[in-house]
Amino acid sequence: MRAGDVVDCHVLVIGSGGAGVRAAIEAARYGETVLVSKTIAGKGGCTPMAEGGYNAVLRQEDSCEIHYEDTLRGGAFLNEPDLVRILVKESPQRIDDLIRWGAVFDFSNECELAQRPFGGQRFPRTCYAGDRTGHEMMMTLIERFDSSGATKMEEVTVIDLLKEGDRVIGAFALDENGDPIVITADSTILATGGGARVYDISTNSSSGTGDGFAMGYRAGAELIDMEMVQFHPTGAVYPYDARGRLITEAV
Repeated sequence: MRAGDVVDCHVLVIGSGGAGVRAAIEAARYGETVLVSKTIAGKGGCTPMAEGGYNAVLRQEDSCEIHYEDTLRGGAFLNEPDLVRILVKESPQRIDDLIRWGAVFDFSNECELAQRPFGGQRFPRTCYAGDRTGHEMMMTLIERFDSSGATKMEEVTVIDLLKEGDRVIGAFALDENGDPIVITADSTILATGGGARVYDISTNSSSGTGDGFAMGYRAGAELIDMEMVQFHPTGAVYPYDARGRLITEAV
């Protein structure tokens, strides 16, 4: 292996959907950060495919407590309550980040961020950018990432995590030519999405092949709630060339 095939960083982020890119933006504030994507960053993952919107409490008549209750009910009370609390509390702050970074969402005639009603919500709570909300979010995050100082490695496939004792110290990967790369890191974030491509028909991205589940499991991580497979609830089955095409909940 050539010396140039070893990359060292403070934080390694594996995955370039919305979660991975947002994590890399935050991590870059604290040290050298490397984002590894087996696709072109911003093109893979489910985030750019999302059409419908982003839920956040922004109106006086609404509240985080109501959002919390609606989310638990929508999840048949199987949700992890602490994670739901974090979600509903921080979602207004995170959409504020996106708008400050240049995301163009729809606004009402009263010059307020537009919100529409989606499933299981007692108040209109869904912010949107036409029918391309995920794409707008993803492009905004990529632009912010490009100015964060973090490094992007595209079309690089992580094969496995590297360990020293019980601690993950990075990852082993292959570039687009099949040449090996070792990436060492103080911290490693798995943001590799799901594995719904094991199903014949899926509205998820074709890159969702479950790599992160397997790597995490081999490294000793405990996998929980594996029966909870995320699909968009509405998608096309016919004609054949439309199988898996997402249909927005807004319909």
